[in-house]
Amino acid sequence: MRILLRGILGYRVKPPAGFGRNVLTERQLADLLTSSGFRVTSTETVHDPSRSSHIPLEYVRAERL
Repeated sequence: MRILLRGILGYRVKPPAGFGRNVLTERQLADLLTSSGFRVTSTETVHDPSRSSHIPLEYVRAERL
């Protein structure tokens, strides 16, 4: 139980090594969507200080042309 609890809590305290290494940025995703025939209508970055990892969430809203 102690190992399982440590694994769960350890992940909540900080992300695993290499987490997010291959994730597109908001700008990269918007550019990819635009080149694929979508129109980007809005982008938003949400910072949630209550989360222990402090990883911002990036949202891109687009519609198909």
